[in-house]
Amino acid sequence: GLPEDTVHANQITSDPCEPKWKFVQINPQQENRGLAPFTGHGKSANDASLMSVDTPNLGKTAAAAASSSIFDYDAKKPSAVVKEVSPWIVKHENLRTLPKWYRFEQTTIYVESTNASLVSERIVKVNKEMSVQAKYSNEQNNAILITPDLVEISVNLYKKPSNSDGVIVEVQRVFGCSVLFHRYCKSILLAASGELDYAELQGIISPNLSLPESRYASSISNEEKLESKLPPKSDIGDTSSLGFAPSYSDSEMESLITTSSLLLKESFDAQNLGIECLGHLTDCNKTNSRALLISSRAVLLNDDERFAPLRQKIINLLKSHAHTGKEEGEISSCTSSSLSSGGNTDGFISEHDSFMHNRALLVYSNALSVIVTRGTREEIQNAIENVQAGDLLPHFVLLVKHALKHPHEAHLAAKCIRILLGYSPGMSTQAQKNKNDLVAALDLVSVVENANEVGRKFHLALAKECHDILRQI
Repeated sequence: GLPEDTVHANQITSDPCEPKWKFVQINPQQENRGLAPFTGHGKSANDASLMSVDTPNLGKTAAAAASSSIFDYDAKKPSAVVKEVSPWIVKHENLRTLPKWYRFEQTTIYVESTNASLVSERIVKVNKEMSVQAKYSNEQNNAILITPDLVEISVNLYKKPSNSDGVIVEVQRVFGCSVLFHRYCKSILLAASGELDYAELQGIISPNLSLPESRYASSISNEEKLESKLPPKSDIGDTSSLGFAPSYSDSEMESLITTSSLLLKESFDAQNLGIECLGHLTDCNKTNSRALLISSRAVLLNDDERFAPLRQKIINLLKSHAHTGKEEGEISSCTSSSLSSGGNTDGFISEHDSFMHNRALLVYSNALSVIVTRGTREEIQNAIENVQAGDLLPHFVLLVKHALKHPHEAHLAAKCIRILLGYSPGMSTQAQKNKNDLVAALDLVSVVENANEVGRKFHLALAKECHDILRQI
């Protein structure tokens, strides 16, 4: 019959293998806590709850069952707490010792009297809170991180030559903006040392950079400030010359035209600069309301034929992911490490296409958010009709389906899906039925539930979007 316990399993199975995990997280004070994706955060306490567990050799059948899920249960206690296995398991004795003449980066700290396993657990936790895509190496004791801003970071753990009970944490920038790198680096180093206040984490990553009231700003009347928030659609009037409200300044229109011309050039550098500028122009945290509306309308609506090539370019970038991978439906990475060699031209093109696809998702999700929250009902309906006409929803669902390999793209696609499904005012009964039929045809519930599990374990921003989608459908 079937084996009664693991000892019996070892006796009747062959080729035993050692499990890959050695450390589990136990929080005995919260045994009845569910696995809700969103909870409050306090200071990085409860580090003492991380403990080592020596596991017996399991047979092939038992090991396969253990590796099939990220959760493990204590077989001796039927009502045991669910224990989540860390994806990064570092043994202190396996840390590399560097010579004294080795020159560390300035972004390096020494965590005294702390085991390497505890430091790695802290880094894994803060990466999940920051929604950072991470690839951990238990053999090399390092982690490669990709932030939502596409900044690539390397985290390395070492020990001192004296073999003391401490860990050297070195953070290096591999690719991306150096300003953004230092924000993420500060969070990682504070978390590694156990000094990070998670309530202040968002302020470290996205600080409020509002300038103090200047002489120019104080000279603007309150009426002008209110007018600058949102130009009403009813005041647009004749737009034959500009395509948009005459209240838009020449500089705002000129910025969009310049950005569009850069994006449509053949040069990779010009395209990168154009898509980055368009991302800023559609970000409500980085530009004013009038520029937000003019840019979002250019991306989503058909108000101005001059921007028709821009709209088509964005749609082509959104649909390009299905053919950039090696297999059908596979999505290629958008990191600089995707290059196998310096002279690999095909690899460089693939990296560029993936980067453009990621930024196009950011632009489209930003534009949808702006139109739905600040546009008129007519504009919102036109935007949704254009999305349906472009047949973009199946592409968004495909991206969410690949959440485990590409969580950043899945997060942006889930944001688009959430906005499209969340708008219901003025929707007819037939339109509502068509939406429900489309959700069922795409198997959206199952796809989003799987992505939600990925987000709960590794990417909280993705989990939040998936959680909101599931509430809507």
